[in-house]
Amino acid sequence: MSVVAHKDDTRSRLIAATLTVVRREGYQGTTTRAVATEAGVAEGTIYRHFSNKRELCMAAVAEQNAPVMALMATLPSRAGTKTVRAHLVDALSQLALLREDFLPLEIGILSDPKEAAERYSSESLATHGPPVAFIGLQSYLELEQRLGRIRSDVKAERVAVVLLAALIGYGLLPLDPFPKDTRQEVEDIVEVALRGLER
Repeated sequence: MSVVAHKDDTRSRLIAATLTVVRREGYQGTTTRAVATEAGVAEGTIYRHFSNKRELCMAAVAEQNAPVMALMATLPSRAGTKTVRAHLVDALSQLALLREDFLPLEIGILSDPKEAAERYSSESLATHGPPVAFIGLQSYLELEQRLGRIRSDVKAERVAVVLLAALIGYGLLPLDPFPKDTRQEVEDIVEVALRGLER
């Protein structure tokens, strides 16, 4: 086995072990030692692939949901086809399926002041950049603006933030007034957004 193949195999084992431990222990209860034990490697091996527990956990969830991330990355290529409403509903419906995996991690990170500061520091964003979902959504909206299909006087990046925040908010507030059907929930979010976007 080549060095590269061995490295990829080790990383895959770490990812699988992380998902297993996080599901069993939750984010706060997950330790790099527990992940290493689950993967059958020395704890130091983790740090050859990831900077810390937070990065390891986020990578594990992102890799598990790679198809949805790929969809968001290619969303801008669909600008000008179908309707803006249809594209936003499709994209956000797919993202809504990830909440069960991503939300506990984000809540766990935010509940730890040190980890939250590192996760959202300017240095971290400069190194890792904004999330793929945000970039895809922002780029898509900017292209639709250039095509004249949505208002040009709104900031695409702020609209992307609002849409993603609303999606996360629905996951945090499963109250009676909110629809239980995910697609209906997303359609409601998009409807509210487009009332301020459409020409």
